[in-house]
Amino acid sequence: MRGIRTIALARTPRRLTALSPSASAMRGAASAARIALARAPTRPAALSSSRRAASSDADRHRSTIFDRRNVEFLLWEQPAFAAQAGDRETLSAMLDAAEDLVESHASADAVADAHEPTWDPETNIVSIPAETRAFLDAQREGGFTLLGADIEDGGLGLSLTASTAVNSIISCGFTSGLGGFYALTHCAANLIKAHGTTEQKDTYVRPLVEGRFGGTMALSEAQSGSSLSNLKAKARHVSGDEYRLSGSKMWTSGFDHDCFENIVHLVLAKIDGDDTPPGNRGISLFIVPKVLPDGSPNDVALNGLNHKMGQRALPNSYWSMEEGCVGYLVGDAKHAGLMQMFTMMNDMRVAVGLHAACCGVRGFQESLAYAKERIQGSALGSKTQVPIIEHADVRRQLLAQKALSEGALHLCFFAASLVDDSKTNEEAATLLEVLIPVVKAWPSEFALEANKWAIQVLGGYGYTRDYPVERLYRDNRLNMIHEGTNGIQALDLLGRKAVMKDGAATRALATAMMRDVHMNADILPDLAADLGEAVERYGATTALLGKELSQNPARALANAHEYLNMVGHTVVAWLWLREAAAAQKALPSATGADVPFYEGKIATARYFFRHELVKTKAQADLLASLETSALDLQELIKLLYGDIREKELPRILFLSSLLCCIIGGFWLLDSLKDTVLATTVGLRYQPKAKLISVVVTLFVVSGYTTLVRRIRHKPTLFYLIGGAYTLIFIVIGGLLAHETIGMRNTTPDPRRLVGWFSYFAVESYGSLMVALFWAFTNASVDADTAESSYGLVVAFAQLGAVGGSALATQARRLHISFLYVLGGCSCALVCGMVALFEYYFAEEPQTEARRVASAVDEDDDEEEEPPPPPVEKKAGLFDGLDLVLRHSYVFNLLMISTLYEIVLTVLDFEMKIVGRARYGADGRGAEEFARLMGQFGILVNSVSFLFSLVLFSYVVRSLGVRSTLLVFPVLCLVATLLAYGFPSLWTLFIATALLKALTYSLNEPALEMLYLPTSNDIKFKAKAWIDVVGARTAKALGSAINDAVQGNPGLRTSLPQYGNVPTFVVSLALFGVALNMGRRYDTIKESGTIVGEEDATPSGGYELVSTAPRNEGPWRRNLERLDSLDVDDDEELEDPR
Repeated sequence: MRGIRTIALARTPRRLTALSPSASAMRGAASAARIALARAPTRPAALSSSRRAASSDADRHRSTIFDRRNVEFLLWEQPAFAAQAGDRETLSAMLDAAEDLVESHASADAVADAHEPTWDPETNIVSIPAETRAFLDAQREGGFTLLGADIEDGGLGLSLTASTAVNSIISCGFTSGLGGFYALTHCAANLIKAHGTTEQKDTYVRPLVEGRFGGTMALSEAQSGSSLSNLKAKARHVSGDEYRLSGSKMWTSGFDHDCFENIVHLVLAKIDGDDTPPGNRGISLFIVPKVLPDGSPNDVALNGLNHKMGQRALPNSYWSMEEGCVGYLVGDAKHAGLMQMFTMMNDMRVAVGLHAACCGVRGFQESLAYAKERIQGSALGSKTQVPIIEHADVRRQLLAQKALSEGALHLCFFAASLVDDSKTNEEAATLLEVLIPVVKAWPSEFALEANKWAIQVLGGYGYTRDYPVERLYRDNRLNMIHEGTNGIQALDLLGRKAVMKDGAATRALATAMMRDVHMNADILPDLAADLGEAVERYGATTALLGKELSQNPARALANAHEYLNMVGHTVVAWLWLREAAAAQKALPSATGADVPFYEGKIATARYFFRHELVKTKAQADLLASLETSALDLQELIKLLYGDIREKELPRILFLSSLLCCIIGGFWLLDSLKDTVLATTVGLRYQPKAKLISVVVTLFVVSGYTTLVRRIRHKPTLFYLIGGAYTLIFIVIGGLLAHETIGMRNTTPDPRRLVGWFSYFAVESYGSLMVALFWAFTNASVDADTAESSYGLVVAFAQLGAVGGSALATQARRLHISFLYVLGGCSCALVCGMVALFEYYFAEEPQTEARRVASAVDEDDDEEEEPPPPPVEKKAGLFDGLDLVLRHSYVFNLLMISTLYEIVLTVLDFEMKIVGRARYGADGRGAEEFARLMGQFGILVNSVSFLFSLVLFSYVVRSLGVRSTLLVFPVLCLVATLLAYGFPSLWTLFIATALLKALTYSLNEPALEMLYLPTSNDIKFKAKAWIDVVGARTAKALGSAINDAVQGNPGLRTSLPQYGNVPTFVVSLALFGVALNMGRRYDTIKESGTIVGEEDATPSGGYELVSTAPRNEGPWRRNLERLDSLDVDDDEELEDPR
């Protein structure tokens, strides 16, 4: 029994039969498996017979899986590859062995796709189909894992060109991820050999090469895919190169199964220490084996499998590193992880391109065989049914597949030869570097296009699982995504590779292509001329974009994807010119099957030039125009929201969604509470309920203040408060469904406590949770982020208000009791969202002391005496109120919040009084008034949503916080004068609606920004008193006035006329307070001080969840440090992933 190693040693051309009983038996079994998988009862009879019966020697190497003749043409009829292919007889025997491997395990691919790996959490076993295990065993026993490995490591030392040829046949046969097991293993061996310590090489390289160990690469995490600077996996040093790792990883292929003795994970993480640089520069690489060198299992835990669209044979996992997880620093080199990992990633990118090309080749072979046998339709002018290959459009589809898939395969062979030549040839090294992104991206996009046409050739059958072409499309679709998305490859090509060394790589590539243009000008003049023009376009376009790149990078890179496609098409046209020229030279002496083969090569080259290369003209024109459609929306977003840091955007969107959920739940319940109170207690008790709610809220806030002091970990406040209200609203929902206690009893009675309890619970929930949200958010962001994003946060809140109110309108159909339970569920959802926020955005707990320390200038080496420990103050129920009264800045916050509530309350009452006077209080008039109020609510929420979305950020960045605060009181003054001069319903309607919309969209987020330069005690304690007690008191006072007015006809008549006078006075006072607060905010912001810092909680401060430095300590300096961290984002272009 001999394998690949035996062939290499014997250097014999004899066909290897050790991998199967007999060639004929293998072919028969493969045909039988193929027929069995085709379950469609209406399958054409012509397709039930074996399609690979061959009589000629040329057909012996042809099948519906691969094209052996094309591989041999590339290897030995292309001068660029022949030198690296090695001994022809030996390599031919290896190709025979690969062919036998494919045919003897032909069913493994379909079985692996139909029966993807499964994980049993109870036994922690990942089950792999037996066919997959048999294939992997045959691949290892046959020596296919040894191809390109160095002889000193037990490998065969083949060139990458020769290895690629053998692997191309295997890859054509197994597209569903079976080849990924050893592809990852091979790359892991190369990486450890290149960068590992001597001990690491001795321990892992040979077992990986021999296929006894498997290898994986673990880069991504749930929150960090392409942006590796956001990694959260940590490593704590133990001794030597040993570390303890913690964290979790996502999208790891081949993480756990029983096909190998051990699995070696190469894991990116950041070393936990003060010397770890931020971002990409702080990433290190670790060897994390499944089984440790002493034979004990490592402490890694599989958390689940990802269920994929394609490539299902290779299990893809998300997993975690537990408390005892051991990792070994690769090469004992700190912070070199990305550089080391790119050794593996570049290998994998070439492998991805090869797999994509082979998917295309396999699809072409399958559809070609089908088209030859499928009888359908007749030729023009004839009634005789013909095979569909006779139809022009089917031929076009087949020719497109051949041009794209074989061009992609040639590109991968070319890259392999460059790897071989680059060891001694500087030009080859330069070409390889510039073409790596193209080799990964172009085949994955255009061989996928070929797979699309393969499905089309088969028609309806192609869309079913009876034929493999639909699977090939699914398997190929992943290749545009993994190992660096094609978009990132495009940025790498244009943003770095094309312009590196002052454009040396571009010149080298253009020179190499023009060399072949001149060489073949006499053989194929038309194709040579077309390629020459394309190369000139490539050079001119690259020069133009390179110049723009230095001036306006965003504009230059806006269409990087088109640039990559243009370069790819030009390079593949160059390779097709080489193939056509070789075929043209060989054609005069060709005989037998070689004649149509060479003619097909020339015809396919012409097709590619006429149908594909011509596209580069339009691409070059588009790129030369510096077209910016892709940037226009980005520019609009920048105009409206400023420069929201990319790292901050997910956090802001998550916070926005959290507030949307809070507000949605509140408005759902708030819309119901008055109805519940009126039904159970009586409508006339509503004013008393508002007044009593102030007292109840006072106790609630006092308890909240106590919790704030006692609980350092502020998300716990969400869990406690949200959990309590979840239980409360679910209980209320159950009581409201009761026959006598609930809504079915329509006899109001002030002794029915459920109505009071419901009212107070809803009133306190909305105010308390919103106050907690803003305290949490204000303590988690800096001023620049607040200016850019608070409008967006408020816009999401308005969506929640609209959604909650809309859901409340379905109360009759869904029942109020159910909606209360739904409101309780929304509270539980808030708790869950906070937990997710903690999980995804918490890097490490940051106490107030830590944040103050982090802002100290690192260059200040002067030692200072530690300050005396702060005196712990006794906890009090009225800490927040004490802070309000003690700090004039905070007291003014109370004043401005209360005054604008009073103004709005009075205007709102005026509008309602005038409205009731116009429509009446009974019958149809009451219905019309209710309709008017509904329109009022829709108008307020709609305008507020639009203003929040497009106005706040722009206004606050253009005018500043001070001027933004003055907008509302100035408009209040104008509205008051209009209401006094024109006291009509529509004047009050429009003025009040506009002011309320501005309150939600402009005034409230600006007020929230005033809390930024305050201590966390003020944010969490004083703010609760201001928002909850102050606002509730103002509204309760307004309700009492309204009650008095409704009972006094004289007041009802005079309020619209004379009520504007005190409103005008209050608006003037509001203007003065707002002007003063704006000035003080600007002064504090410039000085970098923190209001209430001397009152900071001494018991360890607060723990918040955010990756951004907080606005504690010297405020301005901390913001400058935050900006300095963003420089690291540019490394994504340098090391794209």
